[in-house]
Amino acid sequence: MDVTLIPTPLAINEWMREATVDAILQLCQQNQFGPADLIQIAHQLAQREAAADALTEQSDDYLACN
Repeated sequence: MDVTLIPTPLAINEWMREATVDAILQLCQQNQFGPADLIQIAHQLAQREAAADALTEQSDDYLACN
């Protein structure tokens, strides 16, 4: 009897996350990014996320007023 394992969505998500991290690390190594570069990128990402959150909150406020 053969057993077929069906990965859960959580397992698939974790595999995709690991693959993404590996790809990012390879790009950093190929382009010789150092820790200072990664810190700068992290700050830029945080700023973009904050801006996106601010837009989302504004949208929610608008919908709550109606």
